[in-house]
Amino acid sequence: MIPNQYYYLVTGLPELVFDAENRKVDLQGIKKELKVNVAEEHQKFLDALFLHYDNENVFAYLRNKPVTNDLGTVPVAAYEEFSENKSLFPLYIQDFFADRAKEKSEETKIEEEEKREISPEVDLTTRYYHFVEQYDNKFLKVWFMFDRQLRNILAAFSARKLDKDVSQFLVGNDPITEHLSKNLSADFGLRGEVALMDKVIHALDTSNFLERERRIDQLRWNLIEEINTFNYFNIDKILGFWIKTEIVARWIKLDPATGEELLKRYFTELKGEFDLNAAFDIENEK
Repeated sequence: MIPNQYYYLVTGLPELVFDAENRKVDLQGIKKELKVNVAEEHQKFLDALFLHYDNENVFAYLRNKPVTNDLGTVPVAAYEEFSENKSLFPLYIQDFFADRAKEKSEETKIEEEEKREISPEVDLTTRYYHFVEQYDNKFLKVWFMFDRQLRNILAAFSARKLDKDVSQFLVGNDPITEHLSKNLSADFGLRGEVALMDKVIHALDTSNFLERERRIDQLRWNLIEEINTFNYFNIDKILGFWIKTEIVARWIKLDPATGEELLKRYFTELKGEFDLNAAFDIENEK
């Protein structure tokens, strides 16, 4: 295999995705397959896309609920003896718990109503995005910035609809977040100024829940296509593949018809994009 090129893995991806009999996407199996076949220097990039499952498990742990999602980077069993296994967790999660412990151990206790307004979920998520946006990988940099901004915009609309303080649900500190937290206009002053806001407003312009979710996931899918326009067999293609697989898996559960439609579309894309013989011809000409 030519260094940093994943010809056989990428061309074999369709076979990994789908169990034709059960109409079920095996995310755990796909994760294992990717981990085995991705080069050591790229493992951290792939792991970055699994960290949101660690966040999900931490939230469950904080609520004294069972920790069950085995797609994270930290084994589920580690939560059973959390204090003994802290070193297994990503640094931002270690710091999150260290700061919480420090607050609780202060001699002067803050009155309940004066405790910091930020929720543990927003606190951890803020740390998470700060952590992942530091990765030296073009795909991850673009993806995580987009993902944070998209979630912030959606959170802002939801908070306003519930008559909540929008700023308490936002993550990060950039001009878009500033507008979302302070601007009182219906579009937060971002329509026509930020392309993503226009797209989200269109996505939300329906009372049908499934259609709204489909439009939002389409934004994610389109961004992956945009980032990987000229990527065929490198790690960025693998990263995009994983996120698309998550989207397909979600829709297989949420709405099987839409999930299968997405899956067929992805298979068609892969067949149309990858010509292994042509790829080797290109490499041989270099």
